[in-house]
Amino acid sequence: PPEVQELVDRQLERQQMNRERRAAENEQFQKVLMVAEKPSVAKMIAEHLSGGRFRTRKGQSRANQIFEFIKYFGPCKQRCKIMVTSVVGHIYGLNFEDGRVRDLAHLFSAKCKKVVEDTTKKLRIVEHLQELAAESDYLALWLDCDREGENIGFEVISLCNEFVSYDNVYRAKFSALTSQELVQAYDNLGRPDKYAAMSVDARQELDLKIGVAFSRLMTRAYLDQAKEKFRLKDQKVISFGPCQTPTLWFCVQRHKLIKEFRPEEYFTVDVRINVQGTSLDLTWADGENITNRDQLYQIEQAVRQCMNGQNAASIVSVSEETKTVNKPVGLNTVTLLKACSKGLGMSPTTAMSAAEHLYTSGYISYPRTETTAYAPSFDLIGALQEQADHPNWGRVVSYLLNSGRINPPDGGRDVGDHPPITPMRAAPRDEFSKGNEWKIYDYVTRHFIATLHDDMTYVERTAIIDIGGHRFSYKWHEVSDRGFMFAMPWRLTSLKLTIPDFRIPSLREGERVRIVDTRTNTEYTKPPDYLQESELIALMDQHGIGTDASIPQHIKNICDRHYVDVCGPMQEDGQRGQIIQMRKPFKKGGGPQQQQQPKPTSRHMVPRPFGLAFLACFEELDKELCDPKIRAYMEQQVTKIATGETDKNDVVESTLKLFHEKFNDFRNNMARIERYFAPKG
Repeated sequence: PPEVQELVDRQLERQQMNRERRAAENEQFQKVLMVAEKPSVAKMIAEHLSGGRFRTRKGQSRANQIFEFIKYFGPCKQRCKIMVTSVVGHIYGLNFEDGRVRDLAHLFSAKCKKVVEDTTKKLRIVEHLQELAAESDYLALWLDCDREGENIGFEVISLCNEFVSYDNVYRAKFSALTSQELVQAYDNLGRPDKYAAMSVDARQELDLKIGVAFSRLMTRAYLDQAKEKFRLKDQKVISFGPCQTPTLWFCVQRHKLIKEFRPEEYFTVDVRINVQGTSLDLTWADGENITNRDQLYQIEQAVRQCMNGQNAASIVSVSEETKTVNKPVGLNTVTLLKACSKGLGMSPTTAMSAAEHLYTSGYISYPRTETTAYAPSFDLIGALQEQADHPNWGRVVSYLLNSGRINPPDGGRDVGDHPPITPMRAAPRDEFSKGNEWKIYDYVTRHFIATLHDDMTYVERTAIIDIGGHRFSYKWHEVSDRGFMFAMPWRLTSLKLTIPDFRIPSLREGERVRIVDTRTNTEYTKPPDYLQESELIALMDQHGIGTDASIPQHIKNICDRHYVDVCGPMQEDGQRGQIIQMRKPFKKGGGPQQQQQPKPTSRHMVPRPFGLAFLACFEELDKELCDPKIRAYMEQQVTKIATGETDKNDVVESTLKLFHEKFNDFRNNMARIERYFAPKG
């Protein structure tokens, strides 16, 4: 029909005009290829830098669009055609050139090669970037600003260096996907950091060679026996990892403490007194616990004599002390992961995934950072004002802004990577479709507000009562200034303050009191609970096991490889808590709905028999292979590569030599550890 033909002609005419305009632009302007780490980040960069005035077109990759606009480009000193696209994480993975060796010890000296990742291959990222680089004069890297991002940057450079000179390669440094931050990064482009990229290459090579050598050794020797003994029919490998194994070591040390624990009897004596018509419950104040029965008998006698009127109980002293709870410092990744595990019941990988999505959506700043001190240039008041009308915490923010007492916290440290994690824009609850993302956004924002509030202060009052020469006490508290706890009210509960809901009578020194009741309780000391996931994160951070970015993956690995179960808190009888089930993705149709597991109060890392047997092998033959100190040393050496202090090849060679010797010693003594995988009985 003529109408349809007219529409088709108009569309073809428009396409022809676009082609002509693009050809004219190509003639007129030099081109800049800008590469981000994810498609969503590429789109946000294009939106903010172009003011929303950009065109899109398809390239070789169906997943990665190209966003085009004209803008002044500083290094070129003129207006250029900007083309923004992205990769999807690492382009290459590391593998052996030939992993089939006659002797596993040869893996330590085997040659490695970079192999295109499956996702990258499927999405045709390599062809996509090379096609764009062929028509570009400049390359600007907008990868995440950490060592991994720097490494991906050099992967991109390796694909484009045939077309774009290294002198024309630039690097954008940014910590949030906001207009101000991105424009500032665009106006202040720097150069890529080859040392940071090399440090990642070194760690990849060490982890590959050490991990594969020991994993193959253990798998070939014991997999079949382990599958039978520990009922692991789907187990494919007995996996060793230079980070994963020390992570398991922390969990096993707590397990050993629990197994070695022997309960000890102790006693408590509770005394209730009446002061001016008010009942107060006293506790023994001459030590921690009463463990001696003779001492208990003496205390009971003294209390009874005072009850019978043979002796008098009197107030010896009444004292008060003002105590301060310091507000938190800026939020870094480790603190966020600990809070998500302990307070929100989220695994580190779930928390990190949600935090990264919040970052790429522009709600929070970059979530991978070790820094806890705000930079002097950071606009604290501007960030607070953004939250002033929020329905959940707007009143607290308005009070802070009106009082004019906005002070960044003392302390905190600047590691020089990214600023602390902060909210970038205000968003109500109904703007988040996923519950985990709202929980993390809520926590990040409240933590940020708390860092700018006052410290919390309270008064602790203590009355000491003498009962027949034995001291008992009554403590109560009064909050003077809630300070930052207005933003983080749950912190007040964790202090376990005694705030009476009745008026405490005036207590005077020397005043006699009447004992109205007493009770003796026999108690038994309890073993420590299994290591909390949040404690494990703190230990890994403290000992330098992994980085803030890789800690979640190492914890996930020891769970996926059946070394550890994540359980709820220990039961009264000392048995481990209920295993926390991973939520399975929702399937349409399907069978009956499974009843949802109640949320546990805490997440604990409980070693499985397979994990205990695996670690026992290394503890017996070479403790250093699972000791956190040796991995911490490796991390320090890798960091020295990033700072340019040491040469990459020197670090890799010396570390591989050390582990090669350990591997040979371990293999020569494996007869001593066969019992750990031998059938029961």
